[in-house]
Amino acid sequence: MKISKQLNNNIVIASDDQGREVVLMGRGIGFGCKPGAEPNMALVEKQFFGLSSGTHIQQLAELLDRIPLEHFSLGMQIVEHVQEKLHKPLNETLVLMVSDHISFAIERHKKGLDLTNALLWEIKKFYPDEYQLGLNALDIVQREAGIRLREDEAGFLAMHIVNAQYGSGNPMAQDMLQLIQDVVNMVRYTYGIDLDENSLDYIRFVTHLKFFFSRILRKEAYAGSGDLYSIVSVMYPKAAACVRKISGYLRQQLDSSLGLEE
Repeated sequence: MKISKQLNNNIVIASDDQGREVVLMGRGIGFGCKPGAEPNMALVEKQFFGLSSGTHIQQLAELLDRIPLEHFSLGMQIVEHVQEKLHKPLNETLVLMVSDHISFAIERHKKGLDLTNALLWEIKKFYPDEYQLGLNALDIVQREAGIRLREDEAGFLAMHIVNAQYGSGNPMAQDMLQLIQDVVNMVRYTYGIDLDENSLDYIRFVTHLKFFFSRILRKEAYAGSGDLYSIVSVMYPKAAACVRKISGYLRQQLDSSLGLEE
């Protein structure tokens, strides 16, 4: 194993015998080291495979200027747990996003500034696996840092995990973006109004669409009774007409129709 970059006195980036980039953490491991040298493995406390891009390694260096080393360690443990449970490809920036979020969440909690997650209900309903991983992450934080974060944070972390399954470079993410844009425009045209993109209602709607299209593109249907549709379609006939247009569009674009619950 050879050192390729020193991030600080406690973290170095190295390449193993297979050419994989690995983050090595340990007190003093980076002190006085030079690129090309072998790391002192006796000082290694944690190692993390997953950052291959030079851009992401630079982002890690910037992140470590803002957050304590212990918080990045928490992020690594959480992402390793997620990888172990999901068995799905994940965007390698997840460890950066989770570490950054956990660090801010801990600092907010210490100041009594916990945030409320307005999308918690949707996340628990549509992404129970990722939500459970978010709860597991809170357990890791409590075990390692002695701080119990609120359930809302499990929802925020679940959203990071969901997003990591559809990175910006993934063609599926681009397809999803276009589908969401088209559906939002259909709502605009049906009602003849401009939508406030900064409003909570708009954010909730787009988040729901993102979750919905994630399931459609992964061929995972959400089963429901359709009882809600029976009621709402009578109370709001214009909305029901708009939904029928959306369903027709999805049938044409994806060969898939909305279930009644959706």
